[in-house]
Amino acid sequence: MIIGLTGSRCPCRSAGTPAAKEEPKQLPGRDVRIKIIDSQFRYESCSWGRRIDDVQKRFRVLSGLDGEAVLDRETGLVWEHSPSTQTLAWPKARLFCAQKAVGGGGGWRLPAFDELATLVDPNVTDPLLPRLQAGHPFLQVQLSDYWSATVLAGQSGFTMIVSFSFVPGSDAPIGVGDANVAGTAKHVWAVRGGFVGPSAQVFKWRC
Repeated sequence: MIIGLTGSRCPCRSAGTPAAKEEPKQLPGRDVRIKIIDSQFRYESCSWGRRIDDVQKRFRVLSGLDGEAVLDRETGLVWEHSPSTQTLAWPKARLFCAQKAVGGGGGWRLPAFDELATLVDPNVTDPLLPRLQAGHPFLQVQLSDYWSATVLAGQSGFTMIVSFSFVPGSDAPIGVGDANVAGTAKHVWAVRGGFVGPSAQVFKWRC
């Protein structure tokens, strides 16, 4: 379902940036493109249908949010620059994200598993390093499991989790699994805006 939010601000554009006059274009399937304006007021495109290998072009620390958030140009999602090292039970994790004011701004949430998995770099096979693209700007990412907001269909007591640690001998390129929502506390990484995957509502923003 596509829901148009009149007056909503594009997640790729930092606060105070002039709005682009052109309407965002929705392409077939999950390949959703939006217009953003970076610090030099150049137009860029965010799309789930492409990969950006240059880490400097993919990620940008947002000065408009006091450097506390990072824009991922590959997906259009905005992530905490330095996620909390605290572990939380799943019910508390959702509220923890919703109550955040990263960079002085609200609107944060627990990500869907497919959003969180976009940050995992399957090429990282060093068990001492988090599985993130080399040269990434993020801080304090743990070699551990992170909660997602995705609940398994027909199994409301279980949710998807994403791991940022490499497990030697594993044949899974991306460390995704499930966990009991009443189980062991896990880490949390809040996200803001963007076009979420099929496990949640999809929004078409007016930039």
